[in-house]
Amino acid sequence: MRFLSPGDRALYLGVGTGAEAAAACAQGAKVTAIDRSPRMLARLRRRLDRRGLEAELILGDALAHRRTGRYDLVAAHYFLNLFEPEPMRAALRHAASLLRPGGRLTIADLAPPRGGRLERLANFAYSKAAMAAFRSLRLVPWHPNYDYAAECRAVGLRPAGEIPFRWLGVGPAFFQTVVARTPGREPPEPS
Repeated sequence: MRFLSPGDRALYLGVGTGAEAAAACAQGAKVTAIDRSPRMLARLRRRLDRRGLEAELILGDALAHRRTGRYDLVAAHYFLNLFEPEPMRAALRHAASLLRPGGRLTIADLAPPRGGRLERLANFAYSKAAMAAFRSLRLVPWHPNYDYAAECRAVGLRPAGEIPFRWLGVGPAFFQTVVARTPGREPPEPS
């Protein structure tokens, strides 16, 4: 949320529970949310209605969305892990194409294993157990934990930061948010 200002155009690729998209609306962003699941969009609609908020909800394939260069922020939170490596890179390129110059892409997902041997082992065990559970439900393919900062650089984005999430603020980072920017006009940093 710290990367959004009132009036910014934000796109959410896959809405999940809708909490983040609703919070962006409440902050004054003009939100578009795309999901293939009518149930997920209905959850978001209920959240918005309870708060008297509006957003553009699109039932469809996020990779077919063609508003090139329009958005100040594109959020791909727990979205890119739905793909094997090459399709993930294509989805990342598509998400980047939707950003205006100077726009931001945020990716929240599993963190790649980092740190000492024990931290890397804990990260690997946790992430692969989670992936196995979701794979058994046919929700995700088996794939490595993506290094999204490196993947962003490969598609022409500039990584602007990584925010690790640790249990109780200690131990290995099991999740992270990567923030990357498109080249171009630099908007002011949020306060």
